[in-house]
Amino acid sequence: KEFIGYLNADAKMIISKAIPINKLIAEHTMFPQYARFIPSDKKIAALRLLGEGSTDPHHVFTILIRNPNSEWMRYCPLCASEDREKYGETYWHRSHQIRNVNICPKHKCHLINSSVSIRNESAFSFYPAQTTVRDADVIYSQNELEHRFTDYCAELVAAPISLQKTTPISSILYKAMTDTPHMKSTGKSRYTKRFYEDITDFYSCINLQNQITFTQIQRALLGSLAEFTTITQIAFFLGITVDELINPKISEAEIIEEQESHYMRGSAPVDWAQ
Repeated sequence: KEFIGYLNADAKMIISKAIPINKLIAEHTMFPQYARFIPSDKKIAALRLLGEGSTDPHHVFTILIRNPNSEWMRYCPLCASEDREKYGETYWHRSHQIRNVNICPKHKCHLINSSVSIRNESAFSFYPAQTTVRDADVIYSQNELEHRFTDYCAELVAAPISLQKTTPISSILYKAMTDTPHMKSTGKSRYTKRFYEDITDFYSCINLQNQITFTQIQRALLGSLAEFTTITQIAFFLGITVDELINPKISEAEIIEEQESHYMRGSAPVDWAQ
């Protein structure tokens, strides 16, 4: 449901006359959510494979297990009403399907779970929003932090995605942690436990579907995880703007400094089994 699925030759030809398949994937599916922070070569490969309709998205992206409340396509009742008035029918909105976003970025009301499962199926089916989305009570969120975090995630997903060589996300996070209580002044050590406790407390008032874990923080800071919900929680907490994530001003020397900070020097032999 988050992507396109298999298209036969006739369908692909008809769609391509209206919009190139790669543009369709980049601008009208959840591709930016899963591909935003991965290396450019993996972005390009994922775009090609998804365009061919020959791969399971789980094979090209890190897609976290869903909790029971995030297994359904979602919608905003106010957006649905506006769509029907403007277009004669409603449609699925990409911004309503973003992981960890529970309210409509436009109206700041809680999203409604539809009856359409977002999980993969053995056969492809078409679920028009117009025949699925029902009227529902509008419940507004009064949580200002949730408003700002929702806008942050929605802006990231909506922003154009570059296929050019990008700065490693771990370097962006490292630079943002410099001169904070979560890193030694030398830049060689991060207080990861304290960072985890602080970030958990920070988001405790938001009912996140995928609350960040200690292991995810470790992997993200060491450059082995570039998953959207993990990175957005860390980046928003550190005050990194969307523009700084998309267009970081980081030199090659700063990237090297971050990479070298991962190595332990002058320490006793490590018992890796322990």
